[in-house]
Amino acid sequence: MARSLLDTATDPDAAAIDARWREGFDVVIGNPPYIRHELFTRIKDHLSQSYVAYNGMADIYVYFFERGLSVLKPQGRLGFIVSNKWLRAGYAAPLRQLLAKRTEVDAVVDFGHAPIFEGADTFPCRGGSGES
Repeated sequence: MARSLLDTATDPDAAAIDARWREGFDVVIGNPPYIRHELFTRIKDHLSQSYVAYNGMADIYVYFFERGLSVLKPQGRLGFIVSNKWLRAGYAAPLRQLLAKRTEVDAVVDFGHAPIFEGADTFPCRGGSGES
């Protein structure tokens, strides 16, 4: 949606921004949404064709990991706070394989059941990695 606002043909600033986006990012930081797989069934065909980490039971944040890695420059850094379920869940095995193959994980902090987000039962963890 945001890309449609950039008319690179007529706006030199938009063309410069677009060129920088294609170079990749030094750092990607995020808190991807917590959306269970049942709520995005209409895009699963796209996900299965577009993501190595695809699993039909995966929460959407799995794809945020892969997309984040794909836009990093070499030696770039990725840091997310997400549910800790990807550390053990079967649906995240392809993601763990991808991370093991393409990154050097610096740290994973598993907060367990600590109430990091008030009023939400999220089981958060924070991870940091860089492209290997």
